[in-house]
Amino acid sequence: MTSHLPKEGLVSIFVAGSVPPELWNKLGTRLIPKLRMGRVVDLQVQATIEIEPVEMEHLREEIRRVLAELEIESQWRVEEGESKSG
Repeated sequence: MTSHLPKEGLVSIFVAGSVPPELWNKLGTRLIPKLRMGRVVDLQVQATIEIEPVEMEHLREEIRRVLAELEIESQWRVEEGESKSG
């Protein structure tokens, strides 16, 4: 396979996909270190959590607390909506 990439300068690799919960820790220990090899890295996380309505407020506050502890709360959105599974 012949590469048409420039020999100098920077190029980008975009990686996207779904990760099952049982692999989340491995993602952090095996893939993220590889991503850090890049000079400029932007890692974004998107999650949809389906829970019972009575649990919504508690979980939302727990998520916000963790984001605050990590000092990244201003960079995240926490929204609520209808379940996608009906």
